[in-house]
Amino acid sequence: MHNIQDTSLEWALLHVTHYYDSDFFPRLFEFEAIKRDWKNIKEYLLKLDLDKYAAKSPVIYLALKPNSTFRVVHQLEPLDSIIYSALLYENSLIIENYRIPERRKIACSYRIKPDINGSYFEKEYNGYGEFLSQAEALADDFDGGVVLVCDIVDFYNQIYLHRINNVLSEAGSKDGKIIEDFLGGLNYNVSRGIPVGPAPSILIAEAIMGDINKKILGFTSSFVQYVDDLYIFFEDEYDAKSFLHELTKYLYSNHRLVLSPDKTKILKVEEFGAEYLREESIVEKDAIHKKLESLSGDYASPEETKEFEELEAPEKLKIRSETYLELFDEALKFDNLELGLMRHILRQAGRYKIRNIIPKIFKNFSRLLPVIREIVIYFDRVLNEQTVKKYEKKFTALLENPYLSLPFINMWVFTLFQNEHFNSISLTIDYSIIIRIRERALIAKRENNLTFIKDVKDSLDTLGIWDRRAILYSSIILSEDEVKHWLGLESSKGDVVNKAICSMVISDKKKSR
Repeated sequence: MHNIQDTSLEWALLHVTHYYDSDFFPRLFEFEAIKRDWKNIKEYLLKLDLDKYAAKSPVIYLALKPNSTFRVVHQLEPLDSIIYSALLYENSLIIENYRIPERRKIACSYRIKPDINGSYFEKEYNGYGEFLSQAEALADDFDGGVVLVCDIVDFYNQIYLHRINNVLSEAGSKDGKIIEDFLGGLNYNVSRGIPVGPAPSILIAEAIMGDINKKILGFTSSFVQYVDDLYIFFEDEYDAKSFLHELTKYLYSNHRLVLSPDKTKILKVEEFGAEYLREESIVEKDAIHKKLESLSGDYASPEETKEFEELEAPEKLKIRSETYLELFDEALKFDNLELGLMRHILRQAGRYKIRNIIPKIFKNFSRLLPVIREIVIYFDRVLNEQTVKKYEKKFTALLENPYLSLPFINMWVFTLFQNEHFNSISLTIDYSIIIRIRERALIAKRENNLTFIKDVKDSLDTLGIWDRRAILYSSIILSEDEVKHWLGLESSKGDVVNKAICSMVISDKKKSR
């Protein structure tokens, strides 16, 4: 019998409530209900025997990529997210100790160091910056040589589950088979693929890359790795091709992984430097300081003693607004959208409530669909009644966007329209164009659409679990007597998450008297 430890569950709850349970899906209201009924939920989870537990099927969508292809992404059932997070928390330091040590500056992605706030990763560690810095240093060392650039095809979705068990066991974990079986349950017992989106999957991916890195170390230490990207340096092309042969053979025979024929290449070092060595945060910092220089003339370079942070708030906001607008324009100039740069701009612009990029978002909305998640999160941070009224026609036009036929885009657009500031305009939403009942219910909650909730609640048992929970959650708009009576009955049906939602809604309805 295998049970999850109490402390691991407590940490996992922190993780899913402080951070997103998936990098591709909206934040779940279910976690708030679970948190408020944690005593009962935790008691249920502590009793689970993971040797016999079968994970539920996750939500699987296709997220648009900049090259117009699609990425398979996942959102786990809320309790499965907690179980997955707890299992990998228990194995986090084992995985980190299995990897090439940080001091060697080879494995640069996501150094694992769980903290008390629910993060798996060392916050002060700039993995991508370290990756580029080390690649640049190696490029200097191999001036006149070549670089083998490797990218694994569809890495997360092709990871062989049995190999996860082997690698974790080799690392010293006793949970390899439990994790393999848990992932198999998510995959309908298909032996390949880990969920794309949840942070625990990163730890599994790094364990697999830890094994691959050790194979590379048998040939050379002149390489650097970030997620599934590898830059390996050689004196000449023959050595690079010979090693590529051995790496290709090892990836297939031991992991059933293959390298991308389009992204795997051997480049001269000077070509590599021009094409690969740039970083989003460096671009932002340089742009801010250039703007300082152009506005005042006193700031000759980032090294000047007068720093940006010493400026008064209005001046900093003005500089940031102008800088992010310029960066937004620059990011749009690439043939394929630069995801990292665009995400960085949207996150920072949202953080500082910078609204001058909104017109450009609407103008380029279809092209920006690969970052639809960041767009919606940005809008949630900057929207107010004035902004919604100012762009009312633009928001309304989104309801006619042809990409709404894609479930992933549909979900995010109608997550946007759950924002309560849309109550300040006359926005008519045809529920028939909303693909999931879940989003329909959450829109109905915002609109106080009693008719929709009353009509659909009578057929609640015929709905899928994700839709059912949204109806329960949105029923808060019903009268107090109806909420108390109906949710009392639903709460008695056994599902612990549904019970938690019913309890939360009944409690909140009483408080709203």
